[in-house]
Amino acid sequence: MEPVASWQPTTPPVSAATFPKIIAENPVAVFHVWAVWNSHARRVDATLQELRSEFGGRIAFYALNADDSELWDIMRSCKVENITALIFFVDGAWHET
Repeated sequence: MEPVASWQPTTPPVSAATFPKIIAENPVAVFHVWAVWNSHARRVDATLQELRSEFGGRIAFYALNADDSELWDIMRSCKVENITALIFFVDGAWHET
C-alpha cells in the first residue's frame, strides 16, 4: 500500500489539549498511533472499525497522529517506539502493552 497524503483514520482525532479529558471521561480508551506515511496504519484502522462496532459502547477509540509534535510527550510517556501502535487507558491509568 502506498501512502495517501489525504488519508485519515476513521476514529476521532485526539490533540494534546483533548487527551486528558478523553482519558478522564472514558473508563476504557484506546488510541491508535498512526502516521499518513505508514501503510500499516490503514490496516489497523480497518480492524479498529470492526472493534468499534462490537465494543463501541464500552471502549472509546481515538486516533493519535504520530507526526503531530504536540503529541510527542504523550507518546514518550506511553513508551511508543514504533508506528503503528495502540495505547490503552483503563480508569485513567495507562496500561503498558
